[in-house]
Amino acid sequence: RRVRPPLDSFIEVLVNGEDAPAGCEVDERGEAWVLFQVSWLPPGRSPSFNAINPRELTWLDTLHTTEEGAGWRRLSRPPPPDRGIALFARLATRLPPSKADTRRLVSLGFEPPYDLDKVALRLFADDSALLAEARRLVESLE
Repeated sequence: RRVRPPLDSFIEVLVNGEDAPAGCEVDERGEAWVLFQVSWLPPGRSPSFNAINPRELTWLDTLHTTEEGAGWRRLSRPPPPDRGIALFARLATRLPPSKADTRRLVSLGFEPPYDLDKVALRLFADDSALLAEARRLVESLE
């Protein structure tokens, strides 16, 4: 039985090459492995999980642990720094924040209810493209 990857870990997801972000290597089958961050693990023994692309903030619902190697794989290179993207995705999609999320938000000076624009500005202030994507995600979910 396969184990779900841990919350906030980075994985690669196999996507259609047409849906891959610019700069991704597309193979001869027209597919590409794209970086995602695990953003939600349903409670209990559910074999599924959700992930978010840390550059374009595109959300993937329901990846299954049984698809490792076919639909997703563990990251084979060192992961990028955790910028708080999965945390932001959980807030934006109204999923319950983890205990670690709550600690991080408190350390940044935030208390519930969280203002998504202010959280995005604090997390992504040094990356205007990522900040724009965060705002787009919030608008798409309203």
